[in-house]
Amino acid sequence: MASLVPDGLPTTTSRPIIRAQQSEDTIHLRNGDLIEVWGNIIEWDDDCVTLEMSESWRHEGDPLCDAAVDLLWPNLFTGAGADLLAVLEAHVAEHPVVDAAHVFLKAVSQRPPEDICATESDIRTACEFHLDHILQISQALMYFSLVGGFASPRIVQTLHSVSYLVSQSPGARPEAVSEAQLDRTYARLVDTSQFLLDVLGYTSSTKLQDRLAQSTTHLMPGGEGWKSVVRVRMLHAVARRRARAKLEKESGIDSLPINQEDVSATLASFSVVPLLCLDRMHLTPELAHARAYLALWRHVGFFLGVSPSILRRHFADLRPATKFLASTVIHLFSPPPPGFKALPPPAPLVLQAIATRGLLRMSLAYSSAAARLFLGDVLAAHVGVPHASRAARMWLHCALYVQRLVVLFSKYYPRKRWGAKRRAMTREGLITLVQATLNKQRMSFKPRGADEKELCDVTETVEVEENSEGRRMFRRLTREVLAELLGVIFLLTTLAVSVPWCGMIWVRMVLS
Repeated sequence: MASLVPDGLPTTTSRPIIRAQQSEDTIHLRNGDLIEVWGNIIEWDDDCVTLEMSESWRHEGDPLCDAAVDLLWPNLFTGAGADLLAVLEAHVAEHPVVDAAHVFLKAVSQRPPEDICATESDIRTACEFHLDHILQISQALMYFSLVGGFASPRIVQTLHSVSYLVSQSPGARPEAVSEAQLDRTYARLVDTSQFLLDVLGYTSSTKLQDRLAQSTTHLMPGGEGWKSVVRVRMLHAVARRRARAKLEKESGIDSLPINQEDVSATLASFSVVPLLCLDRMHLTPELAHARAYLALWRHVGFFLGVSPSILRRHFADLRPATKFLASTVIHLFSPPPPGFKALPPPAPLVLQAIATRGLLRMSLAYSSAAARLFLGDVLAAHVGVPHASRAARMWLHCALYVQRLVVLFSKYYPRKRWGAKRRAMTREGLITLVQATLNKQRMSFKPRGADEKELCDVTETVEVEENSEGRRMFRRLTREVLAELLGVIFLLTTLAVSVPWCGMIWVRMVLS
């Protein structure tokens, strides 16, 4: 099957290669030029992001959502602890006169246009694809999207201004990072897991038939996934307003925080990055599965506030989407303008939090090796990922090899009931893991901060009931899935050894 990597070009070619690591390097590029972007070679064409596009997107926010948030919370410090979507719906119900809140709620309550909306088949296929590759996609999001995506200079500035993920003093030494800071950083990373659960419609159920099915209504207006996406979109508007006020007061800004470039790159990190990382792990997905996965996230991007023009041009299919990611990296990591307050990227802090927190802890050496594999050595070094030892790299490749064997077994094992059980087990296991990590809570995507000292701590948690029945079902499914998996492996191994041995005995008997 063809690679999903843009153009599939080799790293060595007789054609001249132009090095492009900052926005100005793209000004004179023409279609057909080969460029090196942080160690990867792509061919420049009309699907790539130009400097003009990037600069335009940096000054474009989310006008409909921003206007609604400004109307509902005119004071910068109001809205703390509020369910943003509930307040929006209550305002519209209580005030019949059409205003910005009415306009925004009407916009997000409509199905996406046909060329953006995902079909039921797309959603179902994408969710099954995610469950089939859960470990690989989770590592791609963790070690590429989070470690690399949070390292863009302007995004780092926004993260510091809203105290999201990072809050230590700029330039603080890694060894000076406190345990509380690591806890805080890891909690922010878990936000992503909760968001994924909602978007993919992973809800716990005590009925096996419900576990084996995959609902597709959660991403339509009124569904739980839709509600979480809209809450996150409104949360972005709150953070954008607070970050802008703080940055303008402290150091000035040359772009709007959480702008269209940022949110579209975030969408690519959820949709395109996992597909490219699967290709890098020699598990290139089937094109139908990859297109369905991209369609699901294009659908989510519409409700998340990504401009429809960006979705239509850059997320319509795999090729433009991969070209978008490969070329927008140039602008995201372009050196900041003179006078810009440069801040250290949080990659070392993120890796340290991953290595020391959570139920599935990986060593710092393993995490560094994984980040370097997915990001590439050039970009990984730029964002501050530590070097990995040879032993760590060997352990990583052994782990990925075992994971690949499980995926291939699931793909070719003919008993469909086993595959459905494995997906149900994986879904329930992911729910259980996230709830355990959050100590039986879930992210509510509500803004916090009632005064300037807590200006932009923008998430809080709410208690959830423990699903003991779901945990028992998960343990039972795990036993059944593993028993059949190991049983088949044992049978195949026995046949692989016994058939040649019996053949040798038969040949000896014939010859004697």
